Amino acid sequence: PLLDPATIRLISQLDTASLASLQSAFGQTIPALGRQSQFASSLEAIRPVGVAGILGEHHYVPIGIPPAIRSSAKNNANASDLSLRCSIGGVGSNPGQFGSPHGFCLGHNEEILVTDTNNHRIQIFTKKGEFIMHFGIGGSEDGHLFYPKKVVAFRSRMGEGGYIIVDKGENKARLQLFSKRGDFIRRLQTPYLEYVSALTVNEASHLVVFSSSVMMFILDIDLLEPLVLKWNDCTKAIGEPSDVAVFRDRYYVTDYKNHCVVALNSDGEVLCRFGSFESTPYPIGVDVSTNGDVLVADSHGNHFHIYCCATDGQRLQEFECSQLKASYFSFIIMGL
Repeated sequence: PLLDPATIRLISQLDTASLASLQSAFGQTIPALGRQSQFASSLEAIRPVGVAGILGEHHYVPIGIPPAIRSSAKNNANASDLSLRCSIGGVGSNPGQFGSPHGFCLGHNEEILVTDTNNHRIQIFTKKGEFIMHFGIGGSEDGHLFYPKKVVAFRSRMGEGGYIIVDKGENKARLQLFSKRGDFIRRLQTPYLEYVSALTVNEASHLVVFSSSVMMFILDIDLLEPLVLKWNDCTKAIGEPSDVAVFRDRYYVTDYKNHCVVALNSDGEVLCRFGSFESTPYPIGVDVSTNGDVLVADSHGNHFHIYCCATDGQRLQEFECSQLKASYFSFIIMGL
């Protein structure tokens, strides 16, 4: 079971000496808006643009628990070290404190949105961890938040866009749309969704949802009533989806039960599958850089672990932080 996290930890690669030779080749890798919102044997073997640049210039934001006394030994001897850079938050209900945060995403200006689940609100921070604001009133009525678990940003084709928040409804998941200022816009009527396992927004600003029954839905939410553009039964391809990221119309889904990542097209067809218990045990987060590097996160064995590969699953590098156990639903790549 997921542990009850109390803080947000900002993780970065601090040992940059081994990355220096590749830093000059690093390009911009900020992911597309809305990504949520959990390797070679040496860095010298990596492609010039990719993993080294991502970990050297960008930071990974998991939701986790404070570091406790735990073994500093790596689970994988070939993994490069990650270290804690800084932390924010603590247990409580004051601004900047958390009551079991679960999900997060990047906002429209790279701010960090966190679902503060037990406080029934969304908190917003700068990319340096400074508190900006929070919104949400606890309650089961539409427009209120009731144990929110996931949040994703989207840019509307008809307006400025906002945030989609997943919380508890009447014995099933409820999806609500809020403005960037935190004002309630409307509830998305999705009676076919009992529980949302993973969601993201694709390049066309369509909402992509994987349900607990392993169904894939692509929705146009610019309409008053969400329009199902496509739906696919993915039960033969995926055991238990835990997160999803999109890159060039490929959907990378972490399969928690089968210890792998499955790449699908918009019709739910399997394009490739990669990972194993040895490399991606119980994966809980995935993201893709603009260069096409797929990063898969897990916290198996009480160590935060990132496995990085090409879009076809070719192993590039892996990184591990023994100081932190991260319990979260996804992670994001961001520039600081």
